[in-house]
Amino acid sequence: MRMKGFDLNLLVALDALLSEQNVSRAAERLNLSQPAASAALARLRTYFQDDILSVSGRRMLPTAHADSLAPLLADAMQAVERLLSTSAEFDPATSQRTFRIVASDYITTVLLTPLLPKLERLAPRVRLELHLPRIALSSDCVIQPSADPAPVSNSAQAKKFGNHCLGYLLY
Repeated sequence: MRMKGFDLNLLVALDALLSEQNVSRAAERLNLSQPAASAALARLRTYFQDDILSVSGRRMLPTAHADSLAPLLADAMQAVERLLSTSAEFDPATSQRTFRIVASDYITTVLLTPLLPKLERLAPRVRLELHLPRIALSSDCVIQPSADPAPVSNSAQAKKFGNHCLGYLLY
């Protein structure tokens, strides 16, 4: 696949080349021939207008530009892995999803804190981002894509959500 004229398959090759710092080992890791990995390096050099890896004695070392690309590449590769590991079915044992929850300190203490040990045991890679509601945004948090539904502690609070209320928590 190409994005802005760039073959996205080259990102996998770049990752292997930067990790291995050796074309033959990168080729082996990618299940490619050495000439194919060398051709991928040539295409990367052309695209980035940089050597990416340069020969230093008997070793290949990343250039300064390649070093600057490495953290961005690592983030991109992790994002792609998360994307590909997502399925229509939710499996808490393997999920790496981040749930963004807007909840009061009371709800956090009473409802979420007791849930954490069980969550850690059943869904060890799931992350929770807890945010205190801001008065100006609390009525919108359910429909904003940046937050998951907010638990509310009573029907008066739930009425603030109007048509967006997803239900009540009874305890």
